[in-house]
Amino acid sequence: KSRVTMLSSRRRPRLCSVLHLIFLFIAILILPNNTLSLRARASRIDAETTTSSGSPSDAISTETVLSNSHPIPILGVGAGNIPHQKIPLIISSSLTSPISTRLYDTSRSSSNEALVARAILRGMKLYSKLNESDRTGEEKTIHIVTKVWYTHLGYERTNLSVRESLNNLSPVLTSALKGWTVKIHVLLQWPRCYDDIDWMNCEEEEDALDEHTKSVGASPLLDREGAWKDSWKALEELYEAGILESIGISNFRYADMMELLDVCNVKPHIYQGNLWNLVFDKDLVELLTSNNILFQAYNVMNSVINQHDDTPKAFKILEKIASSYVDTESNQPFSVSRLLLAWLMQRGVGVVVGTSSQEHLTDNSPANVQKFPPLLSRHETDIETAVGAVLKKIDLTDFHYSGDDPDKGVIITFYNAFSKSVKVFLLSNNGIQVPVSSYMEPGKSNRIVAQPEDVFVVYDVYGTAVKKFLVMADHGGEETFSIEEQ
Repeated sequence: KSRVTMLSSRRRPRLCSVLHLIFLFIAILILPNNTLSLRARASRIDAETTTSSGSPSDAISTETVLSNSHPIPILGVGAGNIPHQKIPLIISSSLTSPISTRLYDTSRSSSNEALVARAILRGMKLYSKLNESDRTGEEKTIHIVTKVWYTHLGYERTNLSVRESLNNLSPVLTSALKGWTVKIHVLLQWPRCYDDIDWMNCEEEEDALDEHTKSVGASPLLDREGAWKDSWKALEELYEAGILESIGISNFRYADMMELLDVCNVKPHIYQGNLWNLVFDKDLVELLTSNNILFQAYNVMNSVINQHDDTPKAFKILEKIASSYVDTESNQPFSVSRLLLAWLMQRGVGVVVGTSSQEHLTDNSPANVQKFPPLLSRHETDIETAVGAVLKKIDLTDFHYSGDDPDKGVIITFYNAFSKSVKVFLLSNNGIQVPVSSYMEPGKSNRIVAQPEDVFVVYDVYGTAVKKFLVMADHGGEETFSIEEQ
């Protein structure tokens, strides 16, 4: 029985020969819409040459480099939704071995910046106590990302918001222990308040602001298209003054990103977005990649792990893949959460994970995720397909799992050079046509894992058969099918 697996991301070949360079150049030309084709900020290891147990040399990089050449941890703790009473223990314990977190994400709207700062200072003291014999003198750096809420958009209000954040974070900024450095990154959390987003209460939140904030600058509701631009100017000045390590944005849509890149003097260094942006918003991801902007994903676990009841088959695929990789130290299979983090980090995607559980904090720590070996490309295919199904809440079928054997199946690339949107169907052995893609717009591409001698039929939006393809490659091979005018 043929099995088909959707794939939006292509494997990145190892650039070790002229032949591979030529192949990569061709791939870029014909596959411009790759969902996860992010810049390789971390070392990309060829997954096809490794086993599922990996080796120390295959370790995932826990640090990446921003476009301003400043390093930043690729995995951190998101403190935004941690209950306030749990922040001291979660944050302080995360600084010490074996967790060793060095990146913390918070925001003005979370009202916990001061708590996070005191917890980090507590963690520094705990680290020093546990490592009294450490005489290396190695400098240790903590990164804190905080964000400006949409009520504080506009030049004056953004300056006020950043000053208040720095004041809240002052316990760790002014009292950091010897050998520790703290660096601050600030993002605009939203470009504006949206009336059509249910949980946003634009007028009510503005009315609830204190009189000092209202007197500092005009309400951003009076200039929803321009207030964030003035905010960005404020962040640029703070960055150029050396007060901030980097600046960025969160939840900006493609059109706003295009406008920001057109008017800015300093390009954003970080973009915080959710998994939906990463998997489905190809244009946005491509724009960020081309401008060397780090994608930092949030709400990853809640988007996938906590939604497994809606898509049990998709989640089962993730469990199967995770169980096929073994932690060589514990001789236990990896968890789905660690699989997801490895999947993102191996592509240079930053992640901030919120948790109030000590067990989850340890399981999702940089040191533990680093143990995950490079993923086989078949598994990359299945993970993206399963994650996409969970996000859309449309469960999968047996056709969406390529199995555990990396030598089975043929990677097929469909490129739509046709003038209309098209959809690809597998012609099964019993004559039933099974859809294996959503509609692909002209110029878009899609990749699947098929079987030798599979037959595919392509239809346009009017239900007219455009072309038929036969898979000629053997297991482990690749083929590219261009859908063109007849």
